Amino acid sequence: MPDEIQAVAHWVPVTTEQLKAYGAVPLTAEEQERSRLAEAAHEAEREVTVQQHRALLGSTTGVRRAVLELHGPVDDSGWLVCEGCDGYEYPPDWPCRTYVLVRDTEGE
Repeated sequence: MPDEIQAVAHWVPVTTEQLKAYGAVPLTAEEQERSRLAEAAHEAEREVTVQQHRALLGSTTGVRRAVLELHGPVDDSGWLVCEGCDGYEYPPDWPCRTYVLVRDTEGE
């Protein structure tokens, strides 16, 4: 007796924005420009943040520096993630909570 395959149809509502985000619907010229500007702003912000991290490491010593260094940024396909946060399926975005806490604490 041959096996039978039964398919169940599911309807999933999606918005035009979701379709555009996944590339199923092309962006208009105006949307492409907004996307390009947002990406450029993200890159500029990222560079400033990394430079601030390097400057902070240069002016910090001891355990505080070790923690800041451990929880430093790593590039993960264009996004900065925390190098030191273990135990996650995916590392958290950088700066992580540990980095922010130590960074914002006065050095001793």
